[in-house]
Amino acid sequence: MPPTSNRPRRRTPRQDRSKEMVGAIVEAGLLVLNEEGPEGLTTKRIAERAGVAVGSLYRYFADKDDVLEAVFRRKHEEFWDEAALAVPKLAVLPLEKAVALIVATGLERHRALYQMHPEFYRDHSVRYTLSTFHPSGPDRATKWVAMILDCHRSELAMPSDRAAFLLTRALGAVLLTSLRERPHYLSDPALRRDLVRMLMALVAKNS
Repeated sequence: MPPTSNRPRRRTPRQDRSKEMVGAIVEAGLLVLNEEGPEGLTTKRIAERAGVAVGSLYRYFADKDDVLEAVFRRKHEEFWDEAALAVPKLAVLPLEKAVALIVATGLERHRALYQMHPEFYRDHSVRYTLSTFHPSGPDRATKWVAMILDCHRSELAMPSDRAAFLLTRALGAVLLTSLRERPHYLSDPALRRDLVRMLMALVAKNS
């Protein structure tokens, strides 16, 4: 299971009005990040952008990092929605090109989240890997990649579900290590090429 925050929300919204308020606070957090950067992110500023009192924010969020957590969760959910739509396109590509797009998607997502708030993302990135931080658990990533690889069964050195497991875990490990130790690698085209070669050697026949 992915690690959980030490700052849980103080209250779970149940009424539509409360859910709308929480949604407005999360959206405000994202807007402040995009427009003013991490240095402008305070609970007071978030509340102002959301049009709510600071006390109302604290009913549902313990502090600004708790809001950040919700912002990153939303971006992660958006990634999964986009990834699901991309399955048909990736499935009909040649295997190497499909793997290259899986790698590119992972790199771009990490870059985008890192740029939103480098310090927070570096400290909590393990929670946003390809295989964690989703209500359905880590199997969703494996199944997503397996659906793509299953169209290339004859080219794989192993069953598609095992290939998907190895690919997602290997890719996630490299991306997380790069993020923590050498974040500039995430923007290096050479890393993408090296990752594709590594993953093809891992799961494809005659590689």
